[in-house]
Amino acid sequence: MKRISIPYLTLPVIMAAIVSILPSCASDDPDGIHREPMPRKAIKLTEPVMGAAVDLVDFYYRFTLDMTGYVDAKGGGADRNVVVSPLSAAMSFAMAANGADEDMRDGYARYLGVKDMRGINDFCQVLLDKLPEADNTSQFNIVNSVWVNSGRNLTLTDDYSYVVETKYMADIIYRDFVNDNEASLKAMNDWCSSHTAAKVEQHFGALDPGTLVVMLNALYFKGLWSDVVFDSSRTVAATFHGGKGDSEAMMMESGCYKGLYASDGEFEFFRLHFGNDAFCIDVVVPEEGKPGATLDARRLSALRKASKDTMVRCFLPRFSVSGNHDLSDMLRSIGKASLLSHDLTMFTTPENGVVAYNQSVCFSIDETGAGAASVVSGELTDSMAEEANETVVRVDRPFYFFISEFSTGACILSGRISDLDIN
Repeated sequence: MKRISIPYLTLPVIMAAIVSILPSCASDDPDGIHREPMPRKAIKLTEPVMGAAVDLVDFYYRFTLDMTGYVDAKGGGADRNVVVSPLSAAMSFAMAANGADEDMRDGYARYLGVKDMRGINDFCQVLLDKLPEADNTSQFNIVNSVWVNSGRNLTLTDDYSYVVETKYMADIIYRDFVNDNEASLKAMNDWCSSHTAAKVEQHFGALDPGTLVVMLNALYFKGLWSDVVFDSSRTVAATFHGGKGDSEAMMMESGCYKGLYASDGEFEFFRLHFGNDAFCIDVVVPEEGKPGATLDARRLSALRKASKDTMVRCFLPRFSVSGNHDLSDMLRSIGKASLLSHDLTMFTTPENGVVAYNQSVCFSIDETGAGAASVVSGELTDSMAEEANETVVRVDRPFYFFISEFSTGACILSGRISDLDIN
């Protein structure tokens, strides 16, 4: 990747991961919607990289459930929607870990569930290279950049520059956050906008002149449902039994399709595919009459492994939700506060810093597909069968979802939908 020098910058480390997963629309997407799907191909992984990919699947589940548990405890009950991007969080944490001392790298590796950072670095390189090619009918892009505060006379080490340029394919950009603050702020917001189809235009409201470095990860996906048809003529108003009480939602009805399904008596699991089936969404909903059932990472994994091809007809609400989450406060709540204090090795002159992670997310589902936009930011400061036998699944109560790529298990978006706003 090219190194770009643009006047000198300043302060915290802001790491931002931006996810935009947008519903497709035939009228505005002539470049990918009408293509004949090419057969999906598994992404080939070496043994060490496969190990990191497998280990991270558990992190995706844990991170999603950690966030829902944190929101429930903070809000006093399971009555709030939670939408996150586990892949963006993992990539942001990994980029930060590579710029910290050995103890901090080991701490991030333990939290991510991987043996060491080398495996996840190689895995991220594969994802950046191969995920955009996974589905010829969908648009997918994932990019990184590292913005260094030249106003503080900071320079990245050759070792760190090599990692972020080769493993994370990041452009390194020098800007002056101290003396050219407004222009630097605009440049970063423009970068966010240009890599998310203008869905995230003002991620940064302000830029602290004390910022040391800003790391950005942008992820964009746009696609249609594959062979599952949600005909808008079958969409009707129905009751959604949410965490805060009943509300009216527009319930979409799929045609009968052959897909993965499982039930353990308390939760139902089913899968829908996008495009050429490279990307999918797993939905997990409590069995009717069992809203108090507890979901954990082990049960999620068991449901996924037990799922079998079944003739399914699903009823899924059409909705859009948005929210903001304090990831740093969540990490503190699960005993991971040590990940927020960094002894930085990424600079030629060692620095100490404290990082604050936050995420803003919106997510939507309609008859054409699924869509979302998410920004994860980390600010590092130096201050401290037959149709007759079909299985019918009605998602008319709080549910979980996980959007992932089939061969690597990379989870690009996940969450829990508790209540719906009518659209």
